[in-house]
Amino acid sequence: MKLQEIVINNFMPYKGEQIVQFPQHETQNVMLLYGDNMRGKTSFLNSIRWGFYGLAVGRHLRTIPRVNLVNIEAASVDDWSMSILLKFTHEEKSYELRRKITKKSHVSVPSIDNDFEEVIGLKVDGEVIAGDKILNQINQVSPEEISRFFLFDGELLQEYENLLLDKNAQGEKIKLHIEQALGVPSLINGRADFAVLLQESRRIQTRDANNSSELKSLATRQSDLDVKEDTAKADLKSLKEQKNDVELLVDTIDEKLKKH
Repeated sequence: MKLQEIVINNFMPYKGEQIVQFPQHETQNVMLLYGDNMRGKTSFLNSIRWGFYGLAVGRHLRTIPRVNLVNIEAASVDDWSMSILLKFTHEEKSYELRRKITKKSHVSVPSIDNDFEEVIGLKVDGEVIAGDKILNQINQVSPEEISRFFLFDGELLQEYENLLLDKNAQGEKIKLHIEQALGVPSLINGRADFAVLLQESRRIQTRDANNSSELKSLATRQSDLDVKEDTAKADLKSLKEQKNDVELLVDTIDEKLKKH
């Protein structure tokens, strides 16, 4: 997947519409975002994450409530709408993903997530994808389970380390996701598959060895039969020659008897 453009509207510190176009390179697809503290780096990563998955995380990897995602200045003038538009490519296809929240009509000032309505839309090569298929399409491009390692926030590195060292449920989940990102399960499964293949190959070798022994035995028997056949043919030829000699002798004796 390659990000092409993001359009941010009223997301956290980004008031109004902000458009960012990502650099494009045929082989390089890693982008670094740097700057001073409190300049919106984490919020920018969260805008991408929220656009894809409807989720933004803060310190201690806690989910940020929707009411805190809407830009404060916009909310102060009763503009509670917030949206993210992502344009990207994947496997030679163009994607356009839009996610938006607005406060519900009967809500005066939102305070909980349910005070908002969320709308999501996706186009692939200009074709609108049905709502019940959007999540599957997103996870095919970038599974949510490993997204944190593609949208990695260096400022949270210590928190990741602490979670891993604490051996709690979330730490184990992160460890699992890291292993998935590195392909560890595939390596483990591959090792098991190779063990099965090795066992099968040894079984085939044993069978072939047995077959080879049987073939050698049959070849020896065939060779013996060939020798016996050659001997029998030679004996038959000799007997035929002896028969001819005897017949010739009989004819000679008959001729002599007739003369007498």
